[in-house]
Amino acid sequence: MNAAPDPILDAAHETLHLASAYIQSQLLNLNNPIRATQEITEATHYISHMTTHWDKYNLEDVRDSFALFDHTRWPGSPDLLSHFDRRLKEITNAA
Repeated sequence: MNAAPDPILDAAHETLHLASAYIQSQLLNLNNPIRATQEITEATHYISHMTTHWDKYNLEDVRDSFALFDHTRWPGSPDLLSHFDRRLKEITNAA
């Protein structure tokens, strides 16, 4: 089992944190549609597996997974792919 490079791990974990915070806020508001929570969970549930089995996955797999969540359908929801890409660039440039 090989882990993804540290910049990818860091950016992925920060993006998962953002997704988790969104899920938590959705679950606390009973007026929000459950579908948004289902979709963001579907997009993120496999990220930790991918980043810890890097011999089977790559950066495009992680990006494709984050891109599964269409933030434009849910006002106020995070753009996971843009967040991941931005954080990966910032982390890489800081190294």
